[in-house]
Amino acid sequence: MLRYAVLAAFVALPFVTGPAQAGSYRLDGCSAGVEEAVRQSGIDPADVAKIDVIPQREGTDRGSVVGLEAWVALNSCSGNVIINLDARSCRVRDAFTRGDCSVPGLPNY
Repeated sequence: MLRYAVLAAFVALPFVTGPAQAGSYRLDGCSAGVEEAVRQSGIDPADVAKIDVIPQREGTDRGSVVGLEAWVALNSCSGNVIINLDARSCRVRDAFTRGDCSVPGLPNY
C-alpha cells in the first residue's frame, strides 16, 4: 500500500518547463521533476551525492529520446534510487532502489 502511495506521489508531479543541466544530458524541464520526486520520497536532499540522467532512446543510439532514467546516488548507502520518466511529459513512470539503498514504499531490485 505504501509503495503505491509513494509511486502515486511521483506520478502526480506537475509538468515542469524550463531548461536545466544534470549529468551530461540536457533536461528540458525534467530536472525539477526528478528533484521533486526525490523530496516526495522522503529522501533528505542533503543525502543526495549526485544525480546522473541517462536518455533512453528508441531503437538505436541515434533514435529519438523516449524516456529518461535518473540515477540518484545517496551518501547513506551503496546503490542508487532509479527514477524512470517520460521524456515528453516528465511524468514518473516507475521508481525503485538498487544495491543496499532502501526507501520506504519503493521496491529494491
